[in-house]
Amino acid sequence: MKTHAANNGFTPRQTQNLLNSGRSYNYYLYDNQIDNYKQDHYQLHFTHEFSKKFTANLSFHYTKGEGYFEEFQREDNLAAYKIDDVIVGNDTIANSDLIRRRLMDNDFYGFTFSTVYQASNKLKFNFGGGLNNYIGRHFGEVIWAQFASNSIPTDRYYYNEGEKLDGNIFLKTNYQLSNKVKVFADLQLRNINYKVAGDDNNRRLLSVDEDFLFFNPKVGANWQIDNNNSAYVFMGIGNREPTRSDFIDLPLNAPRTNTGKPESMRNLEVGYEHRVKKYYLAANYYLMDYDNQLVNTGHVNDVGAAVRQNVDRSYRMGIEFQAAYKPIEKLQLSVNATYGKSKIMDFTEKVFNYDSGEEESIIHGETSIAFSPEIILGSELSYQALKSFEVALLSRYVGEQYLDNTSNKNRMLDAYFLNDLRLTYNIPTGLLKSADIQLSVNNLFSSNYASNGYTYSFISGQMITENFYYPQAFRNYMLTLNLKF
Repeated sequence: MKTHAANNGFTPRQTQNLLNSGRSYNYYLYDNQIDNYKQDHYQLHFTHEFSKKFTANLSFHYTKGEGYFEEFQREDNLAAYKIDDVIVGNDTIANSDLIRRRLMDNDFYGFTFSTVYQASNKLKFNFGGGLNNYIGRHFGEVIWAQFASNSIPTDRYYYNEGEKLDGNIFLKTNYQLSNKVKVFADLQLRNINYKVAGDDNNRRLLSVDEDFLFFNPKVGANWQIDNNNSAYVFMGIGNREPTRSDFIDLPLNAPRTNTGKPESMRNLEVGYEHRVKKYYLAANYYLMDYDNQLVNTGHVNDVGAAVRQNVDRSYRMGIEFQAAYKPIEKLQLSVNATYGKSKIMDFTEKVFNYDSGEEESIIHGETSIAFSPEIILGSELSYQALKSFEVALLSRYVGEQYLDNTSNKNRMLDAYFLNDLRLTYNIPTGLLKSADIQLSVNNLFSSNYASNGYTYSFISGQMITENFYYPQAFRNYMLTLNLKF
Protein backbone atom coordinates (compact mmCIF):
# COMPACT_ATOMS: atom_id res chain seq x y z
CA MET A 1 0.00 0.00 0.00
CA LYS A 2 1.29 3.44 -0.88
CA THR A 3 1.72 5.78 2.07
CA HIS A 4 0.21 8.97 0.68
CA ALA A 5 -3.08 9.95 2.35
CA ALA A 6 -5.69 10.92 -0.21
CA ASN A 7 -9.05 12.54 0.34
CA ASN A 8 -10.78 9.15 0.61
CA GLY A 9 -13.23 9.87 3.39
CA PHE A 10 -11.07 8.73 6.31
CA THR A 11 -10.17 11.00 9.19
CA PRO A 12 -6.43 11.65 9.70
CA ARG A 13 -6.44 9.22 12.64
CA GLN A 14 -8.20 6.51 10.62
CA THR A 15 -5.80 7.00 7.73
CA GLN A 16 -2.74 6.76 9.97
CA ASN A 17 -4.07 3.65 11.73
CA LEU A 18 -4.96 2.06 8.40
CA LEU A 19 -1.58 2.71 6.82
CA ASN A 20 0.24 1.31 9.86
CA SER A 21 -2.15 -1.59 10.44
CA GLY A 22 -1.84 -5.29 9.94
CA ARG A 23 -4.35 -7.50 8.11
CA SER A 24 -7.18 -7.20 10.61
CA TYR A 25 -7.49 -3.50 11.46
CA ASN A 26 -11.09 -2.25 11.48
CA TYR A 27 -11.65 1.49 11.50
CA TYR A 28 -15.39 1.03 12.14
CA LEU A 29 -15.12 1.18 15.92
CA TYR A 30 -18.66 2.37 16.68
CA ASP A 31 -20.56 -0.36 18.56
CA ASN A 32 -23.82 0.11 16.67
CA GLN A 33 -22.29 0.10 13.16
CA ILE A 34 -25.10 -2.02 11.75
CA ASP A 35 -27.14 -2.79 8.65
CA ASN A 36 -30.81 -3.31 9.46
CA TYR A 37 -32.88 -4.10 6.37
CA LYS A 38 -35.82 -6.41 5.78
CA GLN A 39 -38.18 -7.45 3.00
CA ASP A 40 -41.69 -8.91 3.08
CA HIS A 41 -42.77 -10.88 -0.01
CA TYR A 42 -46.32 -11.58 -1.17
CA GLN A 43 -47.09 -13.73 -4.21
CA LEU A 44 -50.21 -15.09 -5.87
CA HIS A 45 -49.96 -17.75 -8.60
CA PHE A 46 -52.55 -19.14 -11.02
CA THR A 47 -52.09 -22.06 -13.40
CA HIS A 48 -54.71 -23.36 -15.80
CA GLU A 49 -54.49 -26.27 -18.23
CA PHE A 50 -56.82 -25.51 -21.12
CA SER A 51 -55.87 -28.78 -22.80
CA LYS A 52 -53.03 -31.25 -22.89
CA LYS A 53 -51.36 -28.99 -25.44
CA PHE A 54 -52.03 -25.56 -23.93
CA THR A 55 -51.21 -24.28 -20.41
CA ALA A 56 -51.20 -20.73 -18.99
CA ASN A 57 -49.62 -19.22 -15.87
CA LEU A 58 -50.28 -15.87 -14.19
CA SER A 59 -48.44 -14.50 -11.15
CA PHE A 60 -48.81 -11.34 -9.09
CA HIS A 61 -46.18 -10.15 -6.62
CA TYR A 62 -45.51 -7.38 -4.10
CA THR A 63 -42.37 -6.80 -2.05
CA LYS A 64 -42.05 -4.23 0.73
CA GLY A 65 -38.50 -3.35 1.73
CA GLU A 66 -37.26 -0.96 4.38
CA GLY A 67 -34.27 -0.43 6.62
CA TYR A 68 -31.14 1.56 7.26
CA PHE A 69 -27.48 1.44 8.11
CA GLU A 70 -26.07 3.44 10.99
CA GLU A 71 -22.56 4.80 11.41
CA PHE A 72 -20.48 7.16 13.51
CA GLN A 73 -18.70 10.07 11.83
CA ARG A 74 -15.88 11.91 13.57
CA GLU A 75 -15.61 15.70 13.15
CA ASP A 76 -17.82 15.79 10.08
CA ASN A 77 -18.89 19.07 8.49
CA LEU A 78 -22.23 20.28 9.89
CA ALA A 79 -23.21 22.13 6.73
CA ALA A 80 -23.18 18.80 4.82
CA TYR A 81 -26.14 17.77 7.00
CA LYS A 82 -28.08 21.05 6.75
CA ILE A 83 -27.06 21.89 10.32
CA ASP A 84 -26.06 25.46 11.15
CA ASP A 85 -22.66 26.21 12.63
CA VAL A 86 -22.63 26.60 16.41
CA ILE A 87 -21.52 30.01 17.73
CA VAL A 88 -19.97 29.97 21.20
CA GLY A 89 -18.71 33.42 22.15
CA ASN A 90 -16.21 34.39 19.49
CA ASP A 91 -15.75 30.77 18.31
CA THR A 92 -17.54 29.13 15.39
CA ILE A 93 -17.93 25.34 15.49
CA ALA A 94 -18.36 23.99 11.95
CA ASN A 95 -17.56 20.30 12.59
CA SER A 96 -18.98 17.79 15.02
CA ASP A 97 -18.92 14.12 15.93
CA LEU A 98 -22.26 12.68 14.90
CA ILE A 99 -24.24 9.49 14.24
CA ARG A 100 -26.12 9.24 10.96
CA ARG A 101 -28.52 6.83 9.37
CA ARG A 102 -29.07 6.31 5.67
CA LEU A 103 -32.49 4.81 5.12
CA MET A 104 -34.39 3.05 2.35
CA ASP A 105 -38.12 2.59 1.85
CA ASN A 106 -39.10 0.73 -1.31
CA ASP A 107 -41.99 -1.00 -3.03
CA PHE A 108 -41.76 -3.53 -5.86
CA TYR A 109 -44.88 -4.91 -7.49
CA GLY A 110 -46.18 -6.26 -10.78
CA PHE A 111 -47.24 -9.36 -12.65
CA THR A 112 -45.83 -11.96 -15.04
CA PHE A 113 -47.58 -14.37 -17.39
CA SER A 114 -46.58 -17.24 -19.64
CA THR A 115 -48.30 -19.69 -21.96
CA VAL A 116 -46.99 -23.02 -23.23
CA TYR A 117 -48.31 -24.53 -26.44
CA GLN A 118 -47.14 -28.00 -27.51
CA ALA A 119 -48.01 -27.82 -31.21
CA SER A 120 -46.62 -31.29 -31.92
CA ASN A 121 -44.07 -33.76 -30.64
CA LYS A 122 -41.44 -31.75 -32.47
CA LEU A 123 -42.61 -28.15 -31.98
CA LYS A 124 -43.19 -26.18 -28.78
CA PHE A 125 -44.00 -22.48 -28.20
CA ASN A 126 -43.73 -20.39 -25.05
CA PHE A 127 -45.18 -16.87 -25.06
CA GLY A 128 -45.17 -14.53 -22.08
CA GLY A 129 -44.11 -11.29 -20.49
CA GLY A 130 -44.57 -9.07 -17.50
CA LEU A 131 -44.91 -5.56 -16.13
CA ASN A 132 -43.08 -4.54 -12.96
CA ASN A 133 -42.69 -1.25 -11.11
CA TYR A 134 -40.08 -0.38 -8.48
CA ILE A 135 -40.23 2.73 -6.30
CA GLY A 136 -37.19 3.37 -4.10
CA ARG A 137 -36.87 6.18 -1.58
CA HIS A 138 -33.43 7.03 -0.17
CA PHE A 139 -32.95 9.53 2.66
CA GLY A 140 -30.65 10.35 5.55
CA GLU A 141 -31.03 11.46 9.16
CA VAL A 142 -28.64 12.58 11.90
CA ILE A 143 -29.85 10.87 15.08
CA TRP A 144 -27.18 12.38 17.38
CA ALA A 145 -24.57 15.10 17.18
CA GLN A 146 -22.15 16.49 19.73
CA PHE A 147 -23.09 19.96 18.48
CA ALA A 148 -26.62 19.59 17.17
CA SER A 149 -27.36 23.30 16.66
CA ASN A 150 -30.80 23.70 15.07
CA SER A 151 -31.33 20.06 14.06
CA ILE A 152 -33.68 17.43 15.43
CA PRO A 153 -33.34 13.63 14.92
CA THR A 154 -36.19 13.41 12.38
CA ASP A 155 -34.71 16.02 10.02
CA ARG A 156 -33.73 14.65 6.63
CA TYR A 157 -30.53 16.05 5.21
CA TYR A 158 -31.16 14.44 1.81
CA TYR A 159 -34.02 12.68 0.03
CA ASN A 160 -34.39 11.19 -3.43
CA GLU A 161 -36.91 8.92 -5.05
CA GLY A 162 -36.39 6.63 -8.00
CA GLU A 163 -38.98 4.78 -10.07
CA LYS A 164 -38.33 2.04 -12.61
CA LEU A 165 -41.15 0.76 -14.80
CA ASP A 166 -40.08 -2.39 -16.66
CA GLY A 167 -42.22 -4.21 -19.22
CA ASN A 168 -41.35 -7.10 -21.52
CA ILE A 169 -42.83 -9.70 -23.85
CA PHE A 170 -41.10 -12.79 -25.21
CA LEU A 171 -41.60 -15.69 -27.59
CA LYS A 172 -39.58 -18.91 -27.31
CA THR A 173 -39.75 -21.88 -29.62
CA ASN A 174 -38.07 -25.30 -29.69
CA TYR A 175 -38.11 -27.48 -32.79
CA GLN A 176 -36.83 -31.06 -33.14
CA LEU A 177 -35.30 -30.77 -36.60
CA SER A 178 -34.29 -34.44 -36.66
CA ASN A 179 -33.64 -37.27 -34.24
CA LYS A 180 -30.26 -35.75 -33.48
CA VAL A 181 -30.68 -32.01 -33.99
CA LYS A 182 -32.80 -29.60 -31.95
CA VAL A 183 -32.97 -25.85 -32.66
CA PHE A 184 -34.40 -23.04 -30.58
CA ALA A 185 -35.10 -19.31 -30.77
CA ASP A 186 -35.85 -16.77 -28.05
CA LEU A 187 -37.09 -13.26 -28.92
CA GLN A 188 -37.60 -10.63 -26.21
CA LEU A 189 -38.78 -7.02 -26.42
CA ARG A 190 -38.17 -4.98 -23.28
CA ASN A 191 -38.95 -1.36 -22.37
CA ILE A 192 -37.72 0.49 -19.29
CA ASN A 193 -38.57 3.95 -17.98
CA TYR A 194 -36.26 5.11 -15.21
CA LYS A 195 -36.61 8.30 -13.15
CA VAL A 196 -34.69 9.71 -10.19
CA ALA A 197 -35.37 13.08 -8.55
CA GLY A 198 -34.18 14.77 -5.36
CA ASP A 199 -30.71 15.04 -3.88
CA ASP A 200 -28.17 12.38 -2.90
CA ASN A 201 -26.18 11.89 0.31
CA ASN A 202 -23.59 14.40 -0.97
CA ARG A 203 -26.37 16.98 -1.45
CA ARG A 204 -26.07 16.90 -5.23
CA LEU A 205 -29.29 17.44 -7.15
CA LEU A 206 -30.42 14.38 -9.13
CA SER A 207 -32.47 14.53 -12.29
CA VAL A 208 -32.73 11.33 -14.32
CA ASP A 209 -35.51 10.57 -16.81
CA GLU A 210 -34.45 7.87 -19.27
CA ASP A 211 -36.28 5.47 -21.58
CA PHE A 212 -34.70 2.29 -22.96
CA LEU A 213 -36.12 -0.04 -25.60
CA PHE A 214 -34.26 -3.33 -26.10
CA PHE A 215 -34.67 -6.20 -28.55
CA ASN A 216 -32.85 -9.31 -27.30
CA PRO A 217 -32.81 -12.20 -29.81
CA LYS A 218 -31.16 -15.59 -29.22
CA VAL A 219 -30.85 -18.65 -31.45
CA GLY A 220 -29.07 -21.95 -31.05
CA ALA A 221 -28.83 -25.61 -31.94
CA ASN A 222 -27.95 -28.86 -30.13
CA TRP A 223 -26.54 -31.86 -32.02
CA GLN A 224 -26.58 -35.31 -30.38
CA ILE A 225 -23.82 -36.86 -32.48
CA ASP A 226 -24.14 -40.29 -30.86
CA ASN A 227 -24.73 -41.76 -27.41
CA ASN A 228 -21.42 -40.40 -26.11
CA ASN A 229 -20.87 -37.14 -27.99
CA SER A 230 -22.84 -33.93 -28.43
CA ALA A 231 -22.20 -30.38 -29.61
CA TYR A 232 -24.01 -27.06 -29.51
CA VAL A 233 -23.86 -23.53 -30.89
CA PHE A 234 -25.48 -20.41 -29.46
CA MET A 235 -25.74 -16.82 -30.73
CA GLY A 236 -27.50 -13.92 -29.11
CA ILE A 237 -27.69 -10.19 -28.54
CA GLY A 238 -28.21 -8.87 -25.03
CA ASN A 239 -28.85 -5.33 -23.86
CA ARG A 240 -29.10 -3.98 -20.35
CA GLU A 241 -29.74 -0.61 -18.79
CA PRO A 242 -27.45 1.21 -16.33
CA THR A 243 -28.40 0.99 -12.67
CA ARG A 244 -29.19 3.78 -10.25
CA SER A 245 -25.58 3.67 -9.01
CA ASP A 246 -24.25 4.16 -12.55
CA PHE A 247 -26.13 7.45 -12.75
CA ILE A 248 -25.29 8.88 -9.33
CA ASP A 249 -22.23 7.12 -7.81
CA LEU A 250 -19.52 9.28 -9.30
CA PRO A 251 -16.84 11.23 -7.39
CA LEU A 252 -17.83 14.76 -6.47
CA ASN A 253 -15.21 16.22 -8.79
CA ALA A 254 -16.06 14.01 -11.78
CA PRO A 255 -18.21 15.27 -14.68
CA ARG A 256 -21.29 13.26 -15.55
CA THR A 257 -19.91 12.00 -18.86
CA ASN A 258 -19.12 8.55 -20.19
CA THR A 259 -21.62 6.85 -17.92
CA GLY A 260 -25.31 6.05 -17.89
CA LYS A 261 -25.42 4.54 -21.39
CA PRO A 262 -27.08 1.15 -22.04
CA GLU A 263 -24.74 -1.81 -22.60
CA SER A 264 -25.03 -4.01 -25.69
CA MET A 265 -23.42 -7.43 -26.14
CA ARG A 266 -23.16 -9.85 -29.07
CA ASN A 267 -22.51 -13.35 -27.79
CA LEU A 268 -21.28 -16.50 -29.57
CA GLU A 269 -20.71 -19.84 -27.85
CA VAL A 270 -19.67 -23.19 -29.35
CA GLY A 271 -19.31 -26.31 -27.24
CA TYR A 272 -18.62 -30.03 -27.28
CA GLU A 273 -19.29 -32.78 -24.70
CA HIS A 274 -18.07 -36.37 -24.46
CA ARG A 275 -19.56 -38.77 -21.90
CA VAL A 276 -18.71 -42.37 -21.08
CA LYS A 277 -19.19 -44.39 -17.93
CA LYS A 278 -15.97 -43.42 -16.13
CA TYR A 279 -15.22 -39.96 -17.43
CA TYR A 280 -16.68 -36.77 -18.85
CA LEU A 281 -15.04 -34.09 -21.03
CA ALA A 282 -16.44 -30.74 -22.18
CA ALA A 283 -15.09 -27.64 -23.88
CA ASN A 284 -16.75 -24.31 -24.61
CA TYR A 285 -15.52 -21.35 -26.66
CA TYR A 286 -17.11 -17.96 -25.95
CA LEU A 287 -16.91 -14.51 -27.49
CA MET A 288 -18.71 -11.51 -26.01
CA ASP A 289 -18.34 -8.36 -28.08
CA TYR A 290 -19.56 -5.17 -26.35
CA ASP A 291 -20.64 -1.64 -27.11
CA ASN A 292 -20.62 0.64 -24.06
CA GLN A 293 -19.82 -2.16 -21.61
CA LEU A 294 -20.24 -1.11 -17.98
CA VAL A 295 -16.96 -1.99 -16.27
CA ASN A 296 -15.65 -1.40 -12.76
CA THR A 297 -13.41 1.65 -12.53
CA GLY A 298 -11.49 0.29 -9.55
CA HIS A 299 -13.03 2.99 -7.37
CA VAL A 300 -15.65 2.46 -4.66
CA ASN A 301 -18.24 4.86 -3.30
CA ASP A 302 -18.40 5.93 0.34
CA VAL A 303 -20.15 2.72 1.40
CA GLY A 304 -17.75 0.41 -0.44
CA ALA A 305 -19.82 -0.42 -3.55
CA ALA A 306 -17.97 -0.60 -6.87
CA VAL A 307 -18.24 2.40 -9.21
CA ARG A 308 -18.68 1.63 -12.93
CA GLN A 309 -18.31 3.47 -16.21
CA ASN A 310 -19.06 2.83 -19.89
CA VAL A 311 -16.24 1.98 -22.29
CA ASP A 312 -16.93 2.34 -26.01
CA ARG A 313 -15.55 -0.94 -27.42
CA SER A 314 -14.49 -4.05 -25.52
CA TYR A 315 -14.67 -7.83 -25.61
CA ARG A 316 -14.33 -10.98 -23.52
CA MET A 317 -13.09 -14.13 -25.28
CA GLY A 318 -11.87 -17.48 -24.05
CA ILE A 319 -12.25 -21.20 -23.69
CA GLU A 320 -13.59 -23.25 -20.79
CA PHE A 321 -12.78 -26.88 -20.01
CA GLN A 322 -14.48 -29.37 -17.71
CA ALA A 323 -13.55 -32.96 -16.95
CA ALA A 324 -14.52 -35.67 -14.47
CA TYR A 325 -12.96 -39.08 -13.89
CA LYS A 326 -14.24 -41.90 -11.68
CA PRO A 327 -11.64 -44.70 -11.62
CA ILE A 328 -13.51 -46.62 -8.92
CA GLU A 329 -17.00 -46.39 -7.50
CA LYS A 330 -15.99 -44.44 -4.36
CA LEU A 331 -13.43 -42.03 -5.87
CA GLN A 332 -14.09 -39.12 -8.25
CA LEU A 333 -11.94 -36.26 -9.58
CA SER A 334 -13.51 -33.19 -11.22
CA VAL A 335 -11.54 -30.33 -12.77
CA ASN A 336 -12.37 -27.12 -14.60
CA ALA A 337 -10.23 -24.49 -16.27
CA THR A 338 -10.82 -21.16 -17.98
CA TYR A 339 -8.43 -19.17 -20.11
CA GLY A 340 -9.73 -15.85 -21.34
CA LYS A 341 -8.88 -12.39 -22.60
CA SER A 342 -10.92 -9.39 -21.47
CA LYS A 343 -9.90 -6.24 -23.30
CA ILE A 344 -10.88 -2.60 -23.76
CA MET A 345 -9.94 -1.50 -27.25
CA ASP A 346 -8.95 2.08 -26.44
CA PHE A 347 -9.07 3.14 -22.79
CA THR A 348 -8.70 6.70 -21.50
CA GLU A 349 -8.16 7.18 -17.77
CA LYS A 350 -9.64 10.21 -16.03
CA VAL A 351 -7.42 11.56 -13.22
CA PHE A 352 -8.20 14.55 -11.02
CA ASN A 353 -5.43 17.13 -10.68
CA TYR A 354 -5.61 18.82 -7.28
CA ASP A 355 -3.02 21.39 -8.39
CA SER A 356 -5.15 22.72 -11.26
CA GLY A 357 -8.55 21.70 -9.93
CA GLU A 358 -9.34 20.00 -13.24
CA GLU A 359 -9.65 16.48 -14.57
CA GLU A 360 -6.94 15.19 -16.91
CA SER A 361 -7.11 12.43 -19.51
CA ILE A 362 -4.42 9.75 -19.85
CA ILE A 363 -4.63 7.59 -23.00
CA HIS A 364 -3.64 3.93 -22.46
CA GLY A 365 -4.71 2.27 -25.71
CA GLU A 366 -5.70 -1.43 -25.43
CA THR A 367 -5.93 -2.56 -21.81
CA SER A 368 -7.30 -5.42 -19.72
CA ILE A 369 -10.69 -5.08 -18.02
CA ALA A 370 -10.52 -4.72 -14.23
CA PHE A 371 -11.08 -7.81 -12.07
CA SER A 372 -10.77 -10.20 -15.03
CA PRO A 373 -8.08 -12.86 -14.44
CA GLU A 374 -6.86 -14.67 -17.54
CA ILE A 375 -6.58 -18.04 -15.80
CA ILE A 376 -8.98 -19.72 -13.36
CA LEU A 377 -8.51 -23.36 -12.31
CA GLY A 378 -10.54 -25.54 -9.98
CA SER A 379 -10.72 -29.16 -8.85
CA GLU A 380 -12.58 -31.42 -6.45
CA LEU A 381 -11.29 -34.80 -5.29
CA SER A 382 -13.93 -36.70 -3.34
CA TYR A 383 -13.85 -40.11 -1.65
CA GLN A 384 -16.84 -41.97 -0.24
CA ALA A 385 -15.00 -43.46 2.75
CA LEU A 386 -18.17 -45.00 4.22
CA LYS A 387 -21.73 -45.29 3.00
CA SER A 388 -22.70 -42.19 4.98
CA PHE A 389 -19.36 -40.36 5.08
CA GLU A 390 -17.56 -38.43 2.31
CA VAL A 391 -14.22 -36.58 2.30
CA ALA A 392 -13.49 -33.96 -0.36
CA LEU A 393 -10.54 -31.70 -1.15
CA LEU A 394 -11.44 -28.60 -3.17
CA SER A 395 -8.69 -26.53 -4.81
CA ARG A 396 -8.79 -23.35 -6.87
CA TYR A 397 -6.30 -21.07 -8.52
CA VAL A 398 -7.11 -17.50 -9.60
CA GLY A 399 -4.57 -15.66 -11.74
CA GLU A 400 -3.41 -12.08 -11.51
CA GLN A 401 -6.04 -9.40 -12.05
CA TYR A 402 -5.94 -5.63 -12.28
CA LEU A 403 -7.71 -3.32 -9.83
CA ASP A 404 -8.59 -0.86 -12.60
CA ASN A 405 -8.60 -0.67 -16.40
CA THR A 406 -5.09 0.74 -16.98
CA SER A 407 -3.17 -2.60 -17.08
CA ASN A 408 -0.78 -1.02 -14.59
CA LYS A 409 1.13 -3.75 -12.71
CA ASN A 410 1.33 -1.43 -9.69
CA ARG A 411 -2.45 -1.69 -9.40
CA MET A 412 -2.88 -5.44 -9.29
CA LEU A 413 -4.18 -8.32 -7.18
CA ASP A 414 -1.66 -11.15 -6.94
CA ALA A 415 -2.60 -14.66 -8.05
CA TYR A 416 -3.62 -17.04 -5.27
CA PHE A 417 -4.07 -20.78 -4.75
CA LEU A 418 -6.45 -22.12 -2.10
CA ASN A 419 -7.45 -25.51 -0.71
CA ASP A 420 -10.58 -26.36 1.28
CA LEU A 421 -11.42 -29.60 3.08
CA ARG A 422 -15.04 -30.78 3.31
CA LEU A 423 -16.32 -33.61 5.51
CA THR A 424 -19.93 -34.72 5.04
CA TYR A 425 -21.91 -37.20 7.14
CA ASN A 426 -25.39 -38.29 6.10
CA ILE A 427 -27.56 -38.76 9.17
CA PRO A 428 -29.85 -41.81 8.98
CA THR A 429 -33.43 -40.68 9.59
CA GLY A 430 -36.89 -41.90 8.72
CA LEU A 431 -38.55 -38.59 9.61
CA LEU A 432 -36.98 -36.39 6.90
CA LYS A 433 -36.26 -36.74 3.21
CA SER A 434 -32.56 -36.31 4.02
CA ALA A 435 -30.27 -34.86 6.70
CA ASP A 436 -26.54 -34.29 6.75
CA ILE A 437 -23.94 -32.45 8.78
CA GLN A 438 -20.98 -30.87 7.03
CA LEU A 439 -17.68 -29.53 8.36
CA SER A 440 -15.75 -27.20 6.04
CA VAL A 441 -12.14 -26.27 6.72
CA ASN A 442 -11.58 -23.29 4.45
CA ASN A 443 -8.13 -22.07 3.37
CA LEU A 444 -6.68 -25.28 4.75
CA PHE A 445 -3.03 -24.19 4.50
CA SER A 446 -3.62 -20.58 5.68
CA SER A 447 -2.61 -18.90 2.43
CA ASN A 448 -2.03 -15.16 2.67
CA TYR A 449 -4.15 -13.59 -0.08
CA ALA A 450 -6.56 -10.81 -1.04
CA SER A 451 -9.42 -11.51 -3.44
CA ASN A 452 -10.65 -7.94 -3.89
CA GLY A 453 -9.67 -4.32 -3.43
CA TYR A 454 -9.83 -0.86 -4.92
CA THR A 455 -7.47 1.86 -6.11
CA TYR A 456 -7.34 5.65 -6.39
CA SER A 457 -4.98 7.73 -8.51
CA PHE A 458 -4.68 11.51 -8.50
CA ILE A 459 -2.20 14.27 -9.23
CA SER A 460 -0.80 16.37 -6.39
CA GLY A 461 2.61 17.56 -7.49
CA GLN A 462 3.02 14.15 -9.11
CA MET A 463 0.91 11.12 -10.02
CA ILE A 464 0.01 9.29 -6.81
CA THR A 465 -1.69 5.89 -6.60
CA GLU A 466 -3.18 4.31 -3.49
CA ASN A 467 -4.13 0.63 -3.46
CA PHE A 468 -6.39 -0.84 -0.80
CA TYR A 469 -6.90 -4.58 -0.37
CA TYR A 470 -9.45 -6.79 1.38
CA PRO A 471 -7.31 -9.47 3.07
CA GLN A 472 -9.08 -12.81 3.48
CA ALA A 473 -9.13 -15.07 6.51
CA PHE A 474 -6.49 -17.67 7.22
CA ARG A 475 -7.70 -21.18 8.10
CA ASN A 476 -11.34 -20.97 9.19
CA TYR A 477 -14.14 -23.42 9.92
CA MET A 478 -17.83 -23.72 9.21
CA LEU A 479 -20.27 -26.32 10.50
CA THR A 480 -23.50 -26.76 8.53
CA LEU A 481 -26.66 -28.80 9.19
CA ASN A 482 -28.81 -29.50 6.11
CA LEU A 483 -32.36 -30.77 6.51
CA LYS A 484 -34.73 -31.61 3.63
CA PHE A 485 -38.40 -32.17 4.32
